[in-house]
Parts: sequence; C-alpha cells; structure tokens
Amino acid sequence: MAHNPILPSRFLTISTHKPLSKRLGGCALLRGGPESLRLVRNINDNCGCHGPWDTHFALPRLWRNLDDRSVNFPSEWPTYIIGRIFPRLKIDMLKSTLVQLPLLLGSALAYSGIHSRAVNSILHERSAEVTTHTSYAFEKTAELVYEVLNRVANHSWEWGAQAEVILERSRPEYSVYSNTRHLPLSEQDGPLEPPQQLIEFIEPILAKRVPGTLPLVDGDGASGDPASLGVAVLVAAATSNKEKAAYFQKLADGQLDWLLNHVPASEDGAISQRDKELQYWSDYMYMAPPFLAYYGAATSNATLLEIAYNQAKQYRTILQGGKIKVWQHIVDGSFEDRSYWSTGNGWAAAGMMRIYATFLNLRDPKLNKLTQPWRDDLAKWVIEIVKGAYAYQYKDSYLLPNYLANTNASHN
Repeated sequence: MAHNPILPSRFLTISTHKPLSKRLGGCALLRGGPESLRLVRNINDNCGCHGPWDTHFALPRLWRNLDDRSVNFPSEWPTYIIGRIFPRLKIDMLKSTLVQLPLLLGSALAYSGIHSRAVNSILHERSAEVTTHTSYAFEKTAELVYEVLNRVANHSWEWGAQAEVILERSRPEYSVYSNTRHLPLSEQDGPLEPPQQLIEFIEPILAKRVPGTLPLVDGDGASGDPASLGVAVLVAAATSNKEKAAYFQKLADGQLDWLLNHVPASEDGAISQRDKELQYWSDYMYMAPPFLAYYGAATSNATLLEIAYNQAKQYRTILQGGKIKVWQHIVDGSFEDRSYWSTGNGWAAAGMMRIYATFLNLRDPKLNKLTQPWRDDLAKWVIEIVKGAYAYQYKDSYLLPNYLANTNASHN
C-alpha cells in the first residue's frame, strides 16, 4: 500500500545528490547495562579476525567457560556483513543460520538468573562448526532465548530487537535480508500473508501506548529506542487487512513525525538519541535509522532513504575513535561514556547492515542506483568496526573485551 509521508519543508528542500546538512539531530539510546553476555563471532582472517572456520563457511563456535560478568553477546553481525565481505556466498544459504539470536540470548540470560554452568552446557552442546548447508544448528539455543526473553523483556529497545528476531526467524521473506521479496512489499512477489506471530507479539505492546503520544511506546527518555519496533509495525501495515493496515500505518506515521519534528537535531542532520538534549549513542544506529530506511523503502521516498544514510554518516563522524576506527559509546549531553563499548559497536554495525540490506532490496531501479554509493559507504563502515574490534580479540578465548582499547581492568 503506497503511503507518502508529509515531511518537514527542511527535508524537502535538500537535493538527494548532495550531502544532507542543516537538518535534524542525533538520537541516543537508553540501553541496558554492559554486563549482559556477549558472544563474539569470528568473521575471518580477511577481516583481521582469528578463529575456527571450515572450507566453506562455518558459523563461529559458541565458546565455553563464559563468565556472565566479563563477556557480552553483541547484536548480530548480520548476514550482509558476510555477504559483502565474501560475495561468493549466497545470502539464501546464510539467512537461515545467521540471525540476531546472540544479542537476545545475551540480554535474556544476563537478566534471567540462569547459572553460567547451565549456559555452558547449552553452548557446549552447540559448539561444533557447521557449514552454510546446515539448515539451522542452534534450534535448542533459540528456544531457550525465546523462553527467557519472553519473561524478561520489558523495555522498548528489548521489544524492538525481539520483534526483529521473530520477523527474521518466523517470516524471513519479509525481512530486509530476504532474497525473494523487494521493497515496498508487494503481491508482485507473491501473496502477502500477515506474519501472525509478529503481530501477536507487537499488538499488546502497542496497546500500552499513552493515547495522543507520537512514539510507538515509552522510551524512558530515549528518542531512538521506540523506533526499534517501527519495522515490525510497517511490515504489519503492509500485510494486514485494510482496517488493521490503517491502524499500524498511523502508529508508524506518529513515530516518524516524532523523530523528524520533535527530537533535538544537529546542524548536520544527526537525530539525537535523547528526547530532551542533543546526545549521541552508538546503540542508536540499530534503533531509529533502520526504521527511517525501511519507511523510505516502503514509500519509495528518496529523502527518507538519504536521512537514514546520513544518520550513519554523521554518527560515524561524531563517535569514531580516530585510528582505531571503533565507536565511542556516548558523546555530548549531560553525561558521556567516551570508551569503546563492544556491545555498542555491535549495535552500530548491525544497524548499518540493516540499512544496507534495505537499500539493496529496493524495488525501484532508480532508487537502487541512487543508494549504490551509500551502500558502499555502509559496507566500508561496518568492516571498519569489525576489523577495529577484532584487533582487541583475546587470543586465548577468541572473545572481545567488554570495552575495547581499555586499560581499566574493572571495565572488562
């Protein structure tokens, strides 16, 4: 269903052939503490990483002896990171295996109270390498994630990440990583059936909204976090009956209005992660920009697509740590964390790859061509983070420290 958003005039006057400037500001994520578990995937020696791989493409080992206070599971290192670095690999071979479960497994287990030995036994069971010909080797772990996560998720960013996992696992053809459908979603690619599991998940959450508010849910002061549910809402709008589609679309419109018109913004167009002040968080890249990109794709709106790209461009400029290339956690505002939080870098890399995948799946050839140089930038910026992070990989365990380039042992 075509739906063109009404954008502020300051967006409409900027050419899509020139860098965005003098627009909005950056969003900072209110994220859970950095003591959640982090599972690190090996990417390959080509990326400056070290670890076990077979001759085709092995999912990384799930390492043993994890201490829940010293390591974190990051957000996904998504399929498209691998697809971009290794073009010979087919995405359809990867999409069923590389999903966002590590992020949610970490968050769920960290807050669940499950003893680390119980976690160890599960990880040990699934520690063998698998090739891309294996359908899905972590099903038992996945079920544990769902069981625990359903009990503990109660923040907007957790719901948003959970919604993405549900979408990518239950209806991968509707995710931005699909190789069978393009954006906007259309019956040109086959009948559109509502993703019932996803809709049943988001409807009770959306019902908690305070009437008359614009964000999808309460973000606890974070402007970007509620938008993490935005892609799920837009997918629901595109696949539901007329009445439900209008309901979901109205909610998505409100979230877009909130980000574009009511959140602090920098002169260069970075949208603030905080509602009341201009502040930049690495976490933000996973929350709001993928929603902006998807909304732009769903409406074939070049300006929104560029706004999404510009979020990555400006946040990288603000947060990147010079020669080491990884991103600082929080910059500017009333408090800062200028250290290089590993999980924050995972959020940033995963978010940029979702934008990349959204651009890659654009149905309109002109928009696809327009976004080609942006995709090149996004791929390069993700690889910067991956290579930069793995420069600090522990040689004995293959894990990354909680904070990269850090001399304070208490942080790790």
